[in-house]
Amino acid sequence: MKKIKMNLLFVCESNRMRSPTAERLINESKKNKAKSCGTWKDSKKVVNQKLINWADLIFTMDVFQKCFIKENFICDKEIINLKVPDMFQRDDPQLIKLFKKELKSYL
Repeated sequence: MKKIKMNLLFVCESNRMRSPTAERLINESKKNKAKSCGTWKDSKKVVNQKLINWADLIFTMDVFQKCFIKENFICDKEIINLKVPDMFQRDDPQLIKLFKKELKSYL
């Protein structure tokens, strides 16, 4: 029996460092599908209702993004706060290590 892939949405502030790194790791594993977005208006890709609806599960980098989603969108999905500080560059080896630990069941 084939396992059903989940749609995972990763949300940070600007969608330039943390969430795109998580998106790439998930998509490379091919176990699930991932997209990423940001809460800021000048984000590379801004979070919207269509992305929220697409997701089976939503991951935020901190509590602020989690609150933003709950306050601005209709969302009955589980939102998991990964507690990843905004101190990493995109694809930073330490960030990848942290994501691999936190997301091991999705990779």
